[in-house]
Amino acid sequence: MHTYSRLRVVGLLVGVGVNGAIAQISAASDAIAAEAKAFMQEYGDDLRLHRREALADRYSHRGVFLPSESSAGPISFEANAALYRTSSQWKGPEAFEWRNLFYEVLGPDAVVVVGTFLWRDASKREAIEFSYSNLLVRESGRLRIRVEHEAAKARN
Repeated sequence: MHTYSRLRVVGLLVGVGVNGAIAQISAASDAIAAEAKAFMQEYGDDLRLHRREALADRYSHRGVFLPSESSAGPISFEANAALYRTSSQWKGPEAFEWRNLFYEVLGPDAVVVVGTFLWRDASKREAIEFSYSNLLVRESGRLRIRVEHEAAKARN
């Protein structure tokens, strides 16, 4: 085989290998993005239905960072779970809707979700729109919230 032909064969094999690796990465990225979308759909259902235990279990067992709550470090899983499980501080929404969620896959076990949501309390006539972001990380085989930030958007 001539040198040129060998180079062509090697080039084809390398190309096939690279394309195969890219396809695997793309498939893994698509899979975790779909998992994150399902997580967010279920999270919204839990909020609408006031499923306190399910909400508590959506957060990282290593703790959660809540920048909008001005915490210096992570809030323990137990402290965050108590808010949902037993606290009278948390009141579920009368109406809730995710809007314009975007998913940025960071790797096989991490996704950033950015978007907005509408939240309406029973005592209010109008829903309030919030900006929202979180970092979902895989723990014990499932996605959990490690960082969560939300802020009411200014009304026009």
